[in-house]
Amino acid sequence: MELGSKPLKGTLIEGADESKNYPRIYLMDGDTSVIGDHAVGDEVMGTIKVRISEVGKAADGSRSASLEVIEMQLAEKDKPTAADKMYPSVAGD
Repeated sequence: MELGSKPLKGTLIEGADESKNYPRIYLMDGDTSVIGDHAVGDEVMGTIKVRISEVGKAADGSRSASLEVIEMQLAEKDKPTAADKMYPSVAGD
């Protein structure tokens, strides 16, 4: 996963942009079951638990990190999220 140069506060991805190189998680074989009936292009809410496995700093000051995904869960397709339930007038905006 490429984290870029943003500090690890809240979210790593701000100001969505089609040309942005987003962090990616590659799943193989049995791990793909977490996708369920989602299709390519679907945007879903998810929760992951990660372990920091490497942190590095280059001579030019740039930093990098590797994360190991320990657990991952995606919301069911068309199922309301907790935000939808708690704040129905705001979540759909």
